[in-house]
Amino acid sequence: MKKITLKISAFLMLTMFALQVQGQIVSGQLVYIKNVATGEYLKGPNTDTYEMGVYTGGDDFKFYLVESGSYWNIDSENRGIMRGVGSTRTTVHTTKAPPAGDVDKVWTAVSLGSDTYQFYLRDNGAMLMQWNSSDGALKLLKDDAGTDTSAHWVLETSEPVLSNEKFDTSSIFISNPVNNILDIKGLTASVNKVSVYSLLGNVVLTQSLQGESAISLNVSGLASGMYIVKLQGENGSFSKKIVKQ
Repeated sequence: MKKITLKISAFLMLTMFALQVQGQIVSGQLVYIKNVATGEYLKGPNTDTYEMGVYTGGDDFKFYLVESGSYWNIDSENRGIMRGVGSTRTTVHTTKAPPAGDVDKVWTAVSLGSDTYQFYLRDNGAMLMQWNSSDGALKLLKDDAGTDTSAHWVLETSEPVLSNEKFDTSSIFISNPVNNILDIKGLTASVNKVSVYSLLGNVVLTQSLQGESAISLNVSGLASGMYIVKLQGENGSFSKKIVKQ
């Protein structure tokens, strides 16, 4: 009898926890979904696959979590809800509108605190939504007891900004506009990586740093247009738009 009582108590506690987690997300509210491992944002372009990139604005970065019973649809502004394919551990960007109850299109949201979540596919409760940097694709990761931050997602309800206030940019100079050489000066020891992105959020150039205070990047191979330079370091990141002439 005592064991039964303990089991019932544990079940009630888990149920209350699940309800609390679900209550933290507002159904239909616009969110920007940031991956903890990369610090970049999920993109839902009008194609079959998802992308990840530095925030550049636009509808590609807009998502809505819509309640479907006790689960959630992950809906993109451009196309439709997300489908998880358990057999291949992949995701597909569908054209289906929410709410939908299909078991391969609904997700359980588990809170990790600080607006950070893991998303488990209902069709296979041990599969987590994960950004696979090696493949450059949004995939399904077998449950790892919550240790892999590539499967941790921050839901931001305010539009992201291009700079991080924790990142000291007071000494940094980035040449703009540029022709063939992009000069960056005044770097501190905390900056460990410089990347250049297209406005679609794709990396077109990257370089790791080891304490350099200034670098010159050859951008002669880039087409004329606007790009985003992103500096990454221990305390955050900073991004600035530049024009390649």
